[in-house]
This record gives sequence, structure tokens and C-alpha cells, in this order.
Amino acid sequence: MAQGYRVLSISRNGVDGGNATFCEHCGRVIFNFAIIQSRTTNNKYRVGLDCMHTLCEKCNPQATQLSLNF
Repeated sequence: MAQGYRVLSISRNGVDGGNATFCEHCGRVIFNFAIIQSRTTNNKYRVGLDCMHTLCEKCNPQATQLSLNF
């Protein structure tokens, strides 16, 4: 069974915000990120927006639209 995720929040600090962190999915340095939650384990993860699109698109097509509304 594929694990699904839902988007809890999106933060767009940008480089000027100066708060870099690491994507918990791919390990890249990120400035803009989403907090997503597993539908099966309820664990929360901080991931870059590209990874958010990859992880959430299959189970929640509105997640990609949500990121455009911020």
C-alpha cells in the first residue's frame, strides 16, 4: 500500500529570509518548505516544495494547487 501525505503548512522564507534547513526527503538545503504528514503513521516531515509536489501529488492533487495560493 502506498503511503499518502497531506500538506499541513507551507513556508516561503526565500534566501533573503536566511533560514536554511534540510529536506527530510532528499537531503538538499532548502529555504522554502512544506510540513507534510503521513496518512498512515501521522509522522510529520519538513520537505522542499519540489519534494512536496512529488510526494503529495499522487494522493492529493490539490496539494500542488495549494502551494500556488500562498
